[in-house]
Amino acid sequence: MPIVVMETGYPTGPAIEGFTESQQADYVQTAFDGAVAAGARGFFLFGTQTAEQSSVEITAEDLANLELVADAYENGDVGALLNFLLFNVDYIESHFVYVLQAVEPFWGLVRADGSHKQAWDVYAALAASPH
Repeated sequence: MPIVVMETGYPTGPAIEGFTESQQADYVQTAFDGAVAAGARGFFLFGTQTAEQSSVEITAEDLANLELVADAYENGDVGALLNFLLFNVDYIESHFVYVLQAVEPFWGLVRADGSHKQAWDVYAALAASPH
C-alpha cells in the first residue's frame, strides 16, 4: 500500500519561540528526504500562505513553561505534566493555550505580503526534480 504524507510542516514564528525561516527550509528538505527513503509516494505541506502574526504576547514565564512542558513530554514525565496542569489551570485556560497556538499563523511557505520564504524554493525544487 502506498504511503502519502498528507500534512506536515514547520512554523517560522513566533521568533521569540526560536522559529526561523531557515529552520523551516531545512525541515522541508529533511522531511521530504525521510519520506522518500521510507517509500512515500506523495508529500504535502500544511498551508501555503498564512497571516504571519499572532495576537498573543509571549512572556519570559511563557517561554519557561513551554520548556518545562516540552522537557516533561520528551522525558515521558507524566507526573510533571499533570502537576503543571493541576496547579496552573487558570493560567492555562486564560493564556497559555493561546501561547501554544501562537505558531498557527506561521506555517505557510508564502508570507502575508505574497513573497516567498526560503522553504518555498526548497519545495519548488523538490517538486521539479524526478523522484
